[in-house]
Amino acid sequence: MDISRLPNAVKDFEKLITEGRIYVDKSDLIYSLAINNSQPIFLSRPRRFGKSLLVSTFEYLFKQRLDLFKGLKIEKLWKDQCTYKVIHLDFANAKANNQTEFNEVFCELLSNEFNKNGLKVDIPKSNSPRNLYFKFINECQKNEVVLLIDEYDAPLTNLMDDKNEFEKIRKDLSYFYDCVKANSEKLRFLFITGVTRYSNTSIFSAFNDLYDISLNSNYGSLLGYTDTEIDTYFGDYLKEFALQLNTSYEDVKANLKKNYDGYCFEETASIHVYNTWSVISFINGFNKNVSFPYKPYWSNTGAYSTLVMNFLKDISNLSKVKTVHMNY
Repeated sequence: MDISRLPNAVKDFEKLITEGRIYVDKSDLIYSLAINNSQPIFLSRPRRFGKSLLVSTFEYLFKQRLDLFKGLKIEKLWKDQCTYKVIHLDFANAKANNQTEFNEVFCELLSNEFNKNGLKVDIPKSNSPRNLYFKFINECQKNEVVLLIDEYDAPLTNLMDDKNEFEKIRKDLSYFYDCVKANSEKLRFLFITGVTRYSNTSIFSAFNDLYDISLNSNYGSLLGYTDTEIDTYFGDYLKEFALQLNTSYEDVKANLKKNYDGYCFEETASIHVYNTWSVISFINGFNKNVSFPYKPYWSNTGAYSTLVMNFLKDISNLSKVKTVHMNY
């Protein structure tokens, strides 16, 4: 049983493929999104479901690294022969304590991406991401740029306890997306991911045609593993565990399903997927001598996010208000 083939926490598509790790092939769904060149696309999913790997896959596809896609479903589908300037912004790396820090980090991220595409753009003294992006996009041709934004909401979620700085960064992001929209003719593809879509913040107000696929039934299995994918890509591991536990494959699969399946991300509620992090962690950490090997890996990955903690705080405060009102 080759544990080294597991994808683990690898977020880079090239690394995953060149190291011969398991890649659960969803490239037909990726193709159906990649051929879209008229609308910005938004996808929200919880952490540890593979959003970053998905964004990385788009990056190598539009860079025409077709050698990495040999044998995948998309190989015979992809006909686009153009090479694009791909700007990949990971906002998980742009968390800051205030507006000044955020703009400095944001500008550095932009500058690094521009340099990778052969365009050296000096960071303005004003540290304005909007102005920096405008300088870059002004040098580009129509349909020449692919803009990939991962974890767009990370800087905001990081400052939910500071309403003043939250609002400043929200405005800066809105100004940035206004600039992106104003120069949309330069974009071949725009894809944005996040844990949630903030409402009533006007961040995406510029994108009146934003295509939100978060609950789209066509993409319910885009992230996470389906039953069929568990059998196809990880069946050999489960068979080995069944032998070690002196039980059946069906029994191991049933326990896996009971503990890690049930996530539903589409409006018809007909497609359920397993949590990817939990499945991989289970296989990695399997020990037949443990009384119950199906641990809650996902919930144990770290501290609860600021978003969740604020939600729990609001619920707690609401309960207190109701109690006071009833006693009165």
